[in-house]
Amino acid sequence: MNPIILNNHFNFIDYDIEDLNSNYLEKITPEARKNQSFKKETETVYDYFSKEGILNKSYTKKSNVINIGELKNTTFLTRFLIEYCDNEFRNWINKRLNTQTEIFLLDLKVLNVILKNIFRNGSGLLAGFLADSQNEEFEEILFNLITKDAPFHFVLEEIKTIINEFDLIVSSNFDTKDEKRIESVLRNLVPVIGTSGQDKRNRGIIASQFRMPGMPYVLVTTDIFREGEDLHTFCQNIYHYGIAWNPSDMEQRTGRIDRINSLSYRKLNKSQELDFQNKIQVFYPYLKHSVEVNQVVQLFLNLNKFIQTFNTISIDNYYESKIDVNKEIGSNEIPEPIKDRLHSIYDVKDFIT
Repeated sequence: MNPIILNNHFNFIDYDIEDLNSNYLEKITPEARKNQSFKKETETVYDYFSKEGILNKSYTKKSNVINIGELKNTTFLTRFLIEYCDNEFRNWINKRLNTQTEIFLLDLKVLNVILKNIFRNGSGLLAGFLADSQNEEFEEILFNLITKDAPFHFVLEEIKTIINEFDLIVSSNFDTKDEKRIESVLRNLVPVIGTSGQDKRNRGIIASQFRMPGMPYVLVTTDIFREGEDLHTFCQNIYHYGIAWNPSDMEQRTGRIDRINSLSYRKLNKSQELDFQNKIQVFYPYLKHSVEVNQVVQLFLNLNKFIQTFNTISIDNYYESKIDVNKEIGSNEIPEPIKDRLHSIYDVKDFIT
């Protein structure tokens, strides 16, 4: 990102432009490579903003006028935020007006690293490759590929989500706001990722990648992820290809995405409606006309029993783990899940917090 062009448009930091130019930028020795010069200039601006700049706490939604010519001389991400994520980025700024300037600038650097990696390693990589393969202006083609109703429109939605959910993403995935650490986590992104106890992959990194709103879209794993890592921030569908007879074990697995601040949790709080789109969806795939039908039926019976007796603490439940492989079960014999709301036997509303 170009912090000066970005600030000229969004006006989030007050500073002395003449002081910056004469005492800092003009003293920079140009590098042979353009990108190295830009990096050095950007670091100088950030350093100056941090020491001399004042966060504009009287920030308003009114922006300075920037013509297209100026924008074409800046970075792709700067243009992207100004032209396509104006409202989202203004809201991002508003949330940080009461912080210190150094913290604000650190968050801006972190956002920059995350967005850059979307195009270097994530969902924007293919769109960037296609734009680069043409003999026309790279940025214009890329914009056309990722904007609304375009083939890669989901890239724009992903970036807006990152801006809107920035605090949740950072707190869930990165223990420190270290740019190099974040870059290492966001390398080698793929649409579908798999892991088991047989490989030596860093499961913490896999979980962090999956907790992002884009790639990987699917995580295929054994029960090594049954506990220890939350996978809830942008996932609300889980498919159990392997089952356990004990309902508590199944709830433990489903619990990876059924948590406070999960995607479903946030949707429900926003819409205040309990419907299919907002619920966590749990699937149990099985092969028809096979013993898997009998296994799933027994599991569903155990799950329903678990729910029915949830508040009856005096009962020591036994969950059947044996099935009759010779019994034929029709589709109409598969138990329906209990969808009624659970109510606590305790007066939780009267508890003092």
